Amino acid sequence: MPYFGWFLLIGLASIGIWQFAVWQGEVRLKKEMYRKAIDFARSRNKPLLIAGGPYGHRRIRHLLRMPAHGGGNVCLDIDRNAVEGHPKAVIASVTNVPFSDKSFGAAFASHLLEHLPTTAAAKQALAELNRVADGVFIASPSRQSLSGWLHPDHHLWVWQNGQTTFVEQRGKVDGTSAAKKLPSIEAEPVRNLEEEADLLAMQLFRRDSGKRAEFTRRVLDICRRVEGRDFLVIHNPGGWGGTPLPDLLEWEKSVIDGVLGNLDRSGCSHLLVQHFRGGSSQWEHALSMREQTYFLFTGHYHLADEMAAETTFIASHFPDLKIIMLGASQGAAFGNAVMRRIGGSLNIYSIELGLIFPHKKRRIITAKTLAVDSNGHVPDPIVHLNLRVALTAYFTAPYRWLQYRLEGHPKNFSYCINAPGHDYNWKYPGVSGRIEEFLNSNFGKKAVGG
Repeated sequence: MPYFGWFLLIGLASIGIWQFAVWQGEVRLKKEMYRKAIDFARSRNKPLLIAGGPYGHRRIRHLLRMPAHGGGNVCLDIDRNAVEGHPKAVIASVTNVPFSDKSFGAAFASHLLEHLPTTAAAKQALAELNRVADGVFIASPSRQSLSGWLHPDHHLWVWQNGQTTFVEQRGKVDGTSAAKKLPSIEAEPVRNLEEEADLLAMQLFRRDSGKRAEFTRRVLDICRRVEGRDFLVIHNPGGWGGTPLPDLLEWEKSVIDGVLGNLDRSGCSHLLVQHFRGGSSQWEHALSMREQTYFLFTGHYHLADEMAAETTFIASHFPDLKIIMLGASQGAAFGNAVMRRIGGSLNIYSIELGLIFPHKKRRIITAKTLAVDSNGHVPDPIVHLNLRVALTAYFTAPYRWLQYRLEGHPKNFSYCINAPGHDYNWKYPGVSGRIEEFLNSNFGKKAVGG
């Protein structure tokens, strides 16, 4: 028995030393490929794209601030946590990269492609990386790595020989062997919209089949309805983000009608959809209180990542489509959070009315963003931090809410928060005039009926 214990101990120690050496080899390869990608991009005098955030999904890396690799000039990942803190992060799928052809000198993907579910998905990802970059550099787990074999989310083996990348399916797909080597340079992209939408949903909701199915259904429904149209207008409701069009405040409805009216007068075809962040009942408001509060004070919201991925997907598949996000108050803050994740390379624009003051410090305004902080008639206390007026509006709201119910005309609580100045009715020239000017400057007077 003592001899068996010693043999077992020596065996385990040998495996540990072997795996440590394998891991060190993977680290060296990752650093070598990253350095080659940097040098290649510099030789082309173009930026470097990193596909797959340096922090991945490992909490320990975030805690110790120890990224797996450098961040390049632009960093792309489907998960916001993987690229948190990067100055030029883009939330998007590697199978649908939102950049024009040959925008980058090189693309570097480390321990990313093996997480894709099939060789077809990997072919699409490699085709996209080859499309946007002059050279593609890949680092992946070694076949000698036990963690590479045991990781439940590793579906492929990936390796690179020179500038040719090979992928091999692990196990079986649909009952048939898929162990065929596929060079990236000859890969044909997947063209099936349903497959691409389902793949994006799988990356967003890996362990929630219900959310995955709902996301896929919604995206495909919008794609079906928007085909052949000039504009897609996405309304992000204010307040809790769950108010349908008929129940909106009159001034918020007037802005939607004003924008759509401009498009109608120009003869532009359009589709209006609402993006809900929560439900409309008091119980649903209570359930979302924690997330909404966290978003208020930090600016981080997983729904912004999902909407960024959704709008990027739609914009990439309909390059002639112009997407306008329209939001007021908390909806304006949500729209800006989405824009920060998307970047400025796609036809996606944002009109933001009355963004509440905690979000102003993190707001980013570009040529594709219109920020209206005043109706031009009365100063907005919610935007400019007039606490006396703002708190009075909030504290007296319950009395108005109760009064409406007693009179037999119940209203949503957000309807009862009447802060003078936090009203962006289309009738105000300071509102309609600025929005029309924004539409004209981005799309031309003829395109928007100016």
